[in-house]
Amino acid sequence: MINDTSAKCRGGKFLTMKRTKLVINANEISIILGISIRQAQRYRQQVLKELRKKSHQVVTYEEFSEYSGINLANILEVCLGKRPDERG
Repeated sequence: MINDTSAKCRGGKFLTMKRTKLVINANEISIILGISIRQAQRYRQQVLKELRKKSHQVVTYEEFSEYSGINLANILEVCLGKRPDERG
């Protein structure tokens, strides 16, 4: 998800920023792997355990790619709808 957002800063000027989602969630994992949401939640927990992270911490697309062995470009295409080399 890439969105243009405006934030007001000091002096009354507006800044335009692009936001890019960095974290994969269980719903996206379920779509990529073709499993149920509950199984995807368990898979995410396995990734967290393997990375020695706590349950409240997040899993990035890169970490998921490395753990699952799925090409990062394919993951980003499914989740964000674009290739990582595309700009815009």
